[in-house]
Amino acid sequence: MDLTLLPMRLPSLFLALALAGTVTAQCDHSPTITPVGLILCPFTTAELTTQQYDSYQWYKQGVPIPGATQQTLAVNFQADAGYRFRVEGTLNGCTAISEQVLVDGWAFPTLMATSGGDAPHTIENGGILRYCLGDTATLTLNAPYTANITWFRDGVAMPVVDDPTLMVTGSGSYTAWAAPGQCPDLVFSLDVSITLLFDDVPVPVIQNIGGVLCASPFSNDYGWYLNGGTEPIDIGTCHEPQVPGAYTARRITTEECTAPSAPYLHVITGQASLDADDAFAVHLRPGDLLQVERPAHAVDITHWRITDLQGRTLHTGRFPLTEQLQVPLADLAAGIFLFQPLRDDGGAAMATRFVLAR
Repeated sequence: MDLTLLPMRLPSLFLALALAGTVTAQCDHSPTITPVGLILCPFTTAELTTQQYDSYQWYKQGVPIPGATQQTLAVNFQADAGYRFRVEGTLNGCTAISEQVLVDGWAFPTLMATSGGDAPHTIENGGILRYCLGDTATLTLNAPYTANITWFRDGVAMPVVDDPTLMVTGSGSYTAWAAPGQCPDLVFSLDVSITLLFDDVPVPVIQNIGGVLCASPFSNDYGWYLNGGTEPIDIGTCHEPQVPGAYTARRITTEECTAPSAPYLHVITGQASLDADDAFAVHLRPGDLLQVERPAHAVDITHWRITDLQGRTLHTGRFPLTEQLQVPLADLAAGIFLFQPLRDDGGAAMATRFVLAR
């Protein structure tokens, strides 16, 4: 057999092995970065660090950072939040690289406040909230604003109320400063002031006028209640009670603040009969004209006066020779009034109530 021997070229064999795959030395160290899961507050800085080696090279998004060859790396919110970092560490001539870590940053919603508590009786143009005196409103800051809270009323800092919810019982223009719980040094302010007004609550007064109960100040939308009932038994300025009991009055059709009157205890007693011929007939005519008919035999009644419920005299005069008196009332505001005949000797006859509506 004829054998042909081919020469072996060892350099060519080594080259082929090199092209087939790269051989990487295995280091005895494995760099890591701390802290892991770093989240920066706006406008703040922090530091990434690794173990101690002979030399270092930091990378951002896979690109070497020029001059970043120390054990630590300073990062800040504006430039670095949202990027990934890793570090090479060389020890005894062997270089190893860490896993990537994300440097994140906090983002917060706009600081806002919402109102709650008792409902306002009116919301005016411009967002002014009107409440009744005695109501309690609340202003609550949105999450995550739970730190370093300062509430202001009319531009003046209120006593320490380090709470996202403020209880409000008095009129004023309110605003606040607050920081997110995650970044307590990052203080924001409300962009607007919230105005809350608390209106006085007028309490009606019930008067007994000739056996008829009337409420003041004047309004024709009083609901009348008997013995603490919740449904009105009558609606109007006055109510003529048919049974004894405790009567209260409260306005029921207004958006203004209302309160019930104090209970009026009405007791019905026996009454002497009244001769119809002795009565003065009082009527309101179109054109705000009060017409009074005087009984023919009431010759000792020569004068008259009109008063309000406080007893102030608003009009006065003499009866005409005829039996009919007409008094213009255009100058009077709406309300409850009394017409009272006056005798020659200065004494007063029984007054008659009338209601002037507008």
